[in-house]
Amino acid sequence: EVFPEVDLVYPFTYKRTRSLMRSHRRMLGATGDAVDWLLSPRGGRSKAGAYLLDRLSTLKVVSGASPNTKTAFVRKLRASTPLSHRVLMCGDGVNDVLAMRVADMGVAMLNGHVEDGDKGRDIGEELRLERLHESQMKRTRGVRDGDDAERRVRLEQEGVGNSPVAMQARLQSHLRELLPERLARVANGGTEDSLAISFRDIKDVLKAVAESLRRERRRHRSLRKGGVEAARVLARDEHVRRRILGDAADEPNQEEALCPGEACLAAAFTCLRPCIGGVEAVLRFGTCAAACRLQTYQTLTADVFITSFRLVALFLARVRYGRHMWAAVTPLFMCLYSGSASASSRTTPRMPPGTRLPVTFFHPSVLLSVVGQAAAHCVATVVGLRMARAFELRRPAQTAAGAPRALVRFLGSGIAGTELTNALLTGNVGKARTGLWGRPAFWPNDTTNVMFLLNVFQSAMVLLVNHRGRPFCQGVLESRSFCASLAMTILFCIGVVTEIVPSLNQALEFAPFPDIAAKVSVLLLLLANAVGCWVANEVCVFFWRRDLWQAQRGHRVLAREGASGNGGGVADKEEELLEEETRKNVQILTLAACFGGYMILQAIF
Repeated sequence: EVFPEVDLVYPFTYKRTRSLMRSHRRMLGATGDAVDWLLSPRGGRSKAGAYLLDRLSTLKVVSGASPNTKTAFVRKLRASTPLSHRVLMCGDGVNDVLAMRVADMGVAMLNGHVEDGDKGRDIGEELRLERLHESQMKRTRGVRDGDDAERRVRLEQEGVGNSPVAMQARLQSHLRELLPERLARVANGGTEDSLAISFRDIKDVLKAVAESLRRERRRHRSLRKGGVEAARVLARDEHVRRRILGDAADEPNQEEALCPGEACLAAAFTCLRPCIGGVEAVLRFGTCAAACRLQTYQTLTADVFITSFRLVALFLARVRYGRHMWAAVTPLFMCLYSGSASASSRTTPRMPPGTRLPVTFFHPSVLLSVVGQAAAHCVATVVGLRMARAFELRRPAQTAAGAPRALVRFLGSGIAGTELTNALLTGNVGKARTGLWGRPAFWPNDTTNVMFLLNVFQSAMVLLVNHRGRPFCQGVLESRSFCASLAMTILFCIGVVTEIVPSLNQALEFAPFPDIAAKVSVLLLLLANAVGCWVANEVCVFFWRRDLWQAQRGHRVLAREGASGNGGGVADKEEELLEEETRKNVQILTLAACFGGYMILQAIF
């Protein structure tokens, strides 16, 4: 190999190759002939060749390779890499199709050329900037600068964008194209006979409207699906945008010469421009989707296990929930799951540097984490049941002889015991209330209180602890909806325990807590439950995925150190917006914590 900085030629020997590879100052490159020799039996028998075959993934550049060489290289790379790694092949022509079919995933580029004025432009970065600008406009409720507003109005009038004004402009353009003669007569002003509407004219107009709507639906479908048609639509909009803003050349036909390459037939993804910049976006979205899937598995497994245990505990305790309890908390659960899904489906500005997700749900860091969380929730449920029985015994006696307390000890604190106790006290032993299917009607009791609060609180904790967050998707503090839903759920539990709004407890059919010590005990139980499941998850990740544990704490520093030049400017701006969103969410959570503390102090003192 020749290194221009020192102008030396090194012999291809095992000792020299090993020293160069261990120095970490060289990038390994090879021509197609060298790769053919390396993959041949003769190269495998060489000691230096065998050494490089074991480190084939360190090869950075392969030039002048034939289709067969690319295919053999990808096949060997798949065989030599660990099971947790995947091979991605990116190409544009028919010579890349075989290698893309052999690889784990293929990404195709479009054939085309780049104009002289476009050299150095990053189309993907410009599209991300445009989307970022649109999101900022939504946050500021449409407040725009004068020049920017005028420019956007001009673009929308030409049919660029997805706003209602742009859609209307495109529909009008389609109608002018489909009904040229009729619109010309109306525009020039003809006689009454020429402007008379016949059945055929109505039929033509309806056909033109239907065709215009069909074209608009086809446009939206292409943009949503991606691929060649989406690239052509974006190229057309880009040409109109440059023509209006004065950036285009004087020639009338300056659209990019985009055409589908043969690699599109064998690839799962297609970049919207003839460049490899879209590969980074594919990897980011793929990583986010994999993290969201793993998070869904964890959440469902923990929810099913904990809910089953809780239902068994309710059955054994012979208690059930009130009629209005679930109707009251259903909006909270909808906000919780919606916020969690919104945060876990949004990608990070950059690819996670050197951090990988667990390959399977049965990885120790995932499976043991779910088991530990379930154990913490189950222990909290058992402690809550015993605590509720103690609350029933601590209630003040309703008669001088203390008969209710003795009856509670003898009959129990479940629905049947509570019903019989109240029937004996009121003298209505023969008029026991029954519900649907002959079940005992609901009576407010402490067991239902504690179990209902644990159910609501544990559902929020399962979503919070199992949220993957950085560096794979947006974190909890970066999602306004997720933070707000968590704050509302925790404040709801604190408000019910402290009885700060008595009408809410009456609507939920809650039994009054016997004393202040009972309220403090329930709050401490909820706090211990949250700390227990969080510690179980952190311990499992720390011992079995130390790299992931470190990346989740230093994700911003690692992201900036590992950032590439592609999309760096846009990624920095997105990071700044997320940091600003994090500061605002921290302020919201601080206010919620202050309000929760005020409710607790008000209930205690």
